[in-house]
Amino acid sequence: MKKNGLDELKMMDEYNLSRLLNYLEDRLIHEKRRGDKRSSLEIELCYVQREMEVRKHRKIAHLNYLSSKNNQMSSV
Repeated sequence: MKKNGLDELKMMDEYNLSRLLNYLEDRLIHEKRRGDKRSSLEIELCYVQREMEVRKHRKIAHLNYLSSKNNQMSSV
């Protein structure tokens, strides 16, 4: 995937990122059945999965931060 493509993934909203993931998974299954080369699809799928994973961990970290901040405020 090109650098521009990676930047586009970072800017994509959750809905479109999820749609892209589903699309790539479907295409990969289709290509696999036909016996076509699928390495570029697999690579692109990995980038999308990684972006989703990063977002999930970022969201969890943010929730943990907010929780700890609320706990600190309530103990003051």
